Amino acid sequence: MENKLVHCKGFDPELNINSKVLILGTLPPIERDWYYKNDWMFWRIIRKSVNTDYNLTQSSPIDLKKQILLENKIALWDIINSADRVNGSRKDKDIKNRIPNDIKQELEKRKSNISAIIINGYNKKDKNSAFKWFKEFNNDVSDKPIIDKEISEESFYFEWNNIKVYPLRATSAINQLKNSTPIDYEDLWIKTIKKYIK
Repeated sequence: MENKLVHCKGFDPELNINSKVLILGTLPPIERDWYYKNDWMFWRIIRKSVNTDYNLTQSSPIDLKKQILLENKIALWDIINSADRVNGSRKDKDIKNRIPNDIKQELEKRKSNISAIIINGYNKKDKNSAFKWFKEFNNDVSDKPIIDKEISEESFYFEWNNIKVYPLRATSAINQLKNSTPIDYEDLWIKTIKKYIK
């Protein structure tokens, strides 16, 4: 059976001049649900990172999610502007013909105050990880990681245009990793976000 390529287009950035942290994913699935519609771990991390009385979940109204993110200086966008998904697959390894977003230009255009970027998807062994694509499209990312002991011995970042770029395990994979590694990836996410929005 021949593979069918299904074209997908990303969302506009959720970003304003007050944003301090930009979280970058890869590309929405073909259903074009708004950011992280089915990722309950992502929204649990956001809820634990910010000051809110709302029980924020993946099912919360989009307007509420936008409000909480922007009030707490958190921005969302994707590394890829548009691409084809093999047979409509949700998996990043099935993303082909990638056209990147011009993240640097967008941050400059909006006079952004972003001081940290979190890449939602890092796996040293995975050639399709979000961070590897970020480096592919932005060749001025520093080569060597710098340990951020203020967060954790396990935390590290790369430098890019005076912004610290933290590659973190995909939130969608954290729950499956809980019993297979001593690293608390959920805690790493929360501490990284809190450091930059305080």
